[in-house]
Amino acid sequence: MSFGMSVLAARRRAGVWGNTVLVAEMSGADGSTTFTDRTGRHTLTAAGNAQVDTDLPPPGQSSSALFDGSGDTITIADSADWNFGSGDFTVEYFSQHRTSATGAAITQYSASGGNRAWAMFEGSALAFFYTSDGGTDQSLSWTNTEEAQWYHRAVSRVGNTLYLSYGGAIVATRDVTGVAFRNSARPLVIGGNNNGSTAQYDGKVANVRITKGVGRYGNPGFTPPSAPFATGSSDPYWSNVKLCVEFSGANGSTSFTDQSPSGHTLTASGNAQISTADSPSWQSSALNLDGSGDFVTIADSADWDFGTDDFTVEYYAKHDTTVVDALIAQYGTTGNDRGWGFFEGNSLEFYYSLTGSDDVGTTSTIIMPPPRWSHKAISRVGNTLYLCYDGIVRATKDVTGLTMFDSNRQVAIGANGEGTTAFYTGRIANVRITKGTGRYSGSVNSSYTVPSVPYPVG
Repeated sequence: MSFGMSVLAARRRAGVWGNTVLVAEMSGADGSTTFTDRTGRHTLTAAGNAQVDTDLPPPGQSSSALFDGSGDTITIADSADWNFGSGDFTVEYFSQHRTSATGAAITQYSASGGNRAWAMFEGSALAFFYTSDGGTDQSLSWTNTEEAQWYHRAVSRVGNTLYLSYGGAIVATRDVTGVAFRNSARPLVIGGNNNGSTAQYDGKVANVRITKGVGRYGNPGFTPPSAPFATGSSDPYWSNVKLCVEFSGANGSTSFTDQSPSGHTLTASGNAQISTADSPSWQSSALNLDGSGDFVTIADSADWDFGTDDFTVEYYAKHDTTVVDALIAQYGTTGNDRGWGFFEGNSLEFYYSLTGSDDVGTTSTIIMPPPRWSHKAISRVGNTLYLCYDGIVRATKDVTGLTMFDSNRQVAIGANGEGTTAFYTGRIANVRITKGTGRYSGSVNSSYTVPSVPYPVG
């Protein structure tokens, strides 16, 4: 049995998570200026004194973003994700505004010029402004907001109605029949207007989420979402996930995010970079490797020491050649410090070492098809290794009593663990390592359920 990509893509995009285009918790160490979009789609850049603050955070998390009302902003480049047109959408966040002066919480908007789109303001009133022509403002607002208290704020479009909500209550509505929002080329700004000098926000913001294509709140007395926001459907093995990298982002970027609880740092070498030219159907980018010295490394960690534990290493890839290349490996061609490695070419191969210098392999005898996006995985469940490809268990190996060697090498994606040979030529996305859980098993040629993508985070 094989899963057609059109069927898989439809299933992967199902549900509200597939419409979520920004999730920024504003979590991190006190004073940090690094903010992460948990959808992996966007890069957030702090300006002024915008920073993570751990003092009096919102319920459910340990920090928020702090803005002092004097030039502090977080910006995100313009994107089709902010172009709502006439479709449903939701913009929401939790905030604690410290003054009655008007401050821009999140905007693609400016006080002047003809390229406005929409904006959410707070102060003596909660207000949402929008325009269909880039210059003429329309709005809905509510005047009974409280200062210095954490509340959920949101605006949703559901069909022909805009709903402004505060603390779980819909406080204003507006008919928008026939209205299409302006498609602005401005960046998205959290904490101020797009001109960077007006409506500066004085307070704290957390859990910013934008959903395009779904209006989440259109019923009176809805329950505000818990914070931090859920990212995707839940993974019952999330606590065992040690690496989760989508390789999503802007074209040419060399910044890659591990969304797992381990939060490993990934370092690009050669020309390893994000490419939007060829990506799987469920996301707009992937890691591009040209086979000539491109790879990504992650430092050695106890997370890669599988020993006798169950585990799963998996990824999606599109390989451009039948030459055997390393997809992900803590493995070298020389020395006595080999761990394990996943290779593909005209066959799919997983190697591991018991002593640090020997090779033990599990190889699929299938002839790999022409380049296309497909799921590959290796799982240990009890005393058996299962080599999996695109919905089918292709090979198994008995590993009763065997302990995999604990290597001190780095993990490399796109090369062997030395970063010197077996350079991968193709595209890679959605790499996940789970330690303590074997996700896939079955007899040879039996089917397994290909995971939904992007992988659930949390």
